[in-house]
Amino acid sequence: MKIGLFDSGVGGIKVLESLRQHFSCCDYVYLFDKNGLPYGNKSVLEIRNRAINACDFLIREKHVDAIVIACNTASCVALSECRKRYKIPIYGLIPPLKKLSLKYNKVLVLTTELTHNILLKTIKGLHNSKNLVLTPQKNLAIYIEKYATNKFMLKKYVEENLAKYKGIVDCVFLGCTHYYFIKNELKEILGCDIVDGRNALINKMQREIFNFIKNSHTDFYYL
Repeated sequence: MKIGLFDSGVGGIKVLESLRQHFSCCDYVYLFDKNGLPYGNKSVLEIRNRAINACDFLIREKHVDAIVIACNTASCVALSECRKRYKIPIYGLIPPLKKLSLKYNKVLVLTTELTHNILLKTIKGLHNSKNLVLTPQKNLAIYIEKYATNKFMLKKYVEENLAKYKGIVDCVFLGCTHYYFIKNELKEILGCDIVDGRNALINKMQREIFNFIKNSHTDFYYL
């Protein structure tokens, strides 16, 4: 089975790593939509169009059997539309806000600006919405794109911008795949649970489509 993934940059690489660990039987194609970086600062229409273009490329050119939208913002904006357009399974990363609000007393939800605006509408109907602290990070995705391998700079960002939540929140949800690169720094500085959407994604894919066994490899492309 061949699985295609796409994101605007390195964030989705963390999703790819998790999929390869759990589903080594599959082949992978990863599409960097570099011209779309960062998705979180784009309009809904532009992100939706870029997601459709990415899916078209992965399906028609690379003949993938399933697609993972390895970006929270693109998932929130385009997952439903992509599922309507294509016959193959398409998966995304949608924040489990209701589950988090029930499990924790105070959850810091880190997102891009666009995801933040979408989630503000989503939480209005949640009984425990007061347990969620939605905090958009305007330039963090670009910052991580630049300093993904620089632990000093990653820690510096957390210390200067997020350390103030220490002792206030008992969980941080990473609502952007780029933010997975500061997971260890957040854990060290805030000392609380750090959660992201990969486990839910993997569990869903495990239930629905994985019955294939073969050697795995990954091809990388730039759009």
